[in-house]
Amino acid sequence: MTALAVVAVVLLVVLALLSSLWGLGFYAVWKAFCGIFQDR
Repeated sequence: MTALAVVAVVLLVVLALLSSLWGLGFYAVWKAFCGIFQDR
């Protein structure tokens, strides 16, 4: 039971980090596209 709880917490933390990193990457790509369209 304790081991499962630890694994669940670790998975939640990893998913949170991946989602935040993916969000930052998507935001950076979106800003890059906006800059490209503004230059033209």
